[in-house]
Formats: sequence, structure tokens, C-alpha cells
Amino acid sequence: MNLARSRPKPNLEDIKESAKNLQNWCFGLFGAVLGLIGLLQFNKARTFTSLWGTEITGKTLAYVYIFWVLIILVMSGRLLSSFKRRKKVDLPKASFSLNCLYASLWYFLAMLTGSFASALGVPSIVDAAVVVAFLLITTGYEILHYFR
Repeated sequence: MNLARSRPKPNLEDIKESAKNLQNWCFGLFGAVLGLIGLLQFNKARTFTSLWGTEITGKTLAYVYIFWVLIILVMSGRLLSSFKRRKKVDLPKASFSLNCLYASLWYFLAMLTGSFASALGVPSIVDAAVVVAFLLITTGYEILHYFR
């Protein structure tokens, strides 16, 4: 008896909807990054880490975050525009691209919460617990959405 359920083929409308949701996430995260910049201004920017002798301040990190969100936003926009340009779309490839963009968004969120925790003086163990809870909730939602 085969208990494994075969994965349904990706649907063009589901991929479009997911790409639009990804863009909405990005717009919301711009606000979070701007909030981090304001928080760092209030706390007087300090060094977060040092890589190869180069200090990375909170402001530098905030600019990296802005460019990271812009890249995700532009790539999801290009994915959506590719659906309009082509008559035949490679759905598995588009679905894989979308999954890669979501993975980069989750990594971004983990780094952003770490930056907020550091700026607010929250212990890293509390930040890690929040990130794990968030990832478990979103993964559970995706699993429920998958079996629907």
C-alpha cells in the first residue's frame, strides 16, 4: 500500500496568486526595514558584526535588506510578466523559481528578526524561538493548503 500522495501538478493561477502574495510580503517588509532604520537611528547605529576586518553597522545592514527585498520584488515581477509574454509556460520551472524566491524571503525574515532582536537587546535564544515558531506556523499552513 502506497501511503505517499503524489504531488499535484502546479496550476498557473496558483503560481500567479503566490507570486502576487510574495510581492505583498515584500511591500510589507519594506515597512519593517524602515522601522528598523528608525529604531537604529533612535539607538545610535552600532556595529552588528565584523567580516574580514570590516565593521557592518546597522545602517549598512538596513541598506542590504532594502536591496534584498527589491531583488525579490523585481524577480517576482519578472516571473509574473513572463506569464503574459509567453503563450506556453513551463509550470514546474515557474513553480521552482517561486519556491526559491520564497526561500530567500524566509532567510530574509530570519535575518531581519535577528537584527530587530539585536537592536532591541532581546536575547538571541528568544529570537530563535520566535523564528522557529513563525516557520512552523507558515509550514503548517502550507501543508494544510497542500492537502486541501
